[in-house]
Amino acid sequence: MPLGILSRKEDGFSTERLISIAKSRLERGSYGALITFVGTVRGTSRDGSKVTQLEYEVYEESAREVIQRIAEEVSKMDGILDVIICHRYGSFEPGEEVLFVAVASERSSSGFEALRSAVTKVKHEVPIWKKESTTGGSRWVDVDGV
Repeated sequence: MPLGILSRKEDGFSTERLISIAKSRLERGSYGALITFVGTVRGTSRDGSKVTQLEYEVYEESAREVIQRIAEEVSKMDGILDVIICHRYGSFEPGEEVLFVAVASERSSSGFEALRSAVTKVKHEVPIWKKESTTGGSRWVDVDGV
């Protein structure tokens, strides 16, 4: 069953943990590809300002439900065997990891397609808001960084 996770920064979710969970859920030899995505905080905003911090605020109950729904939807794509999505929230500095997605698939082509779909859906559908702090001040940014 696909897995959606919402994790506080203090929980310490990591790339290694994501891959370990993904592999533990799959029978050896049952998949042709395990494709992962790790989203990090960029050090520069769209306007070129230096980012000092990015704060993710979340409506927890709804976000958990939406992340789980997205994982389930993506897992129904052709050739997909499993999907795990984890989005972290709290205050992060540039370079810190905030979004993890793992897709196990029969073939890499279907895995890449599913991965792109999952990331896009998370960015546009999960009730998470970003407050970007730069050397020039702070502001809330939308999905496209504006």
